Amino acid sequence: MDDARAIPSMSGHFLYSGSAQISTSDAMTGMGEFVAKVLGWCDDLDDERVEALRADWTAITNAEEEETAFCRAAGRMGLDPYAIHEWNPELVTLLSSKLGTRIDSDFVHDLLESADATSASALWQWVSDTERSFELKGSAPAIELL
Repeated sequence: MDDARAIPSMSGHFLYSGSAQISTSDAMTGMGEFVAKVLGWCDDLDDERVEALRADWTAITNAEEEETAFCRAAGRMGLDPYAIHEWNPELVTLLSSKLGTRIDSDFVHDLLESADATSASALWQWVSDTERSFELKGSAPAIELL
């Protein structure tokens, strides 16, 4: 139980603590329903922010697999995938083509979550060069421990 006076600007407080786990698909469905409901409430508004949200939501819900992978990769770096005009062109190329089929691999996930936008392309180039230098192909075979 938190102290009702802990945050004076907040009109309410939590009576109990707890946590819950839900599946990714349930979370996506719930968030999708929430956004659709909010957009429904805004149907009669003539506001550029609502139109921008509607355009982004349409792009998100109609994205093909390749675009979805690109968006997830951008999200791992904390970037807005619909604002690539603000990015370094090398980063756009990295996420749109250089990572190729490896874009959804655990290794690339870790790389994107730890690299910043200014160094990601150079870091990927180093990884690629190292793999070529040492003739590394794909993932290493599993080692069985006795």
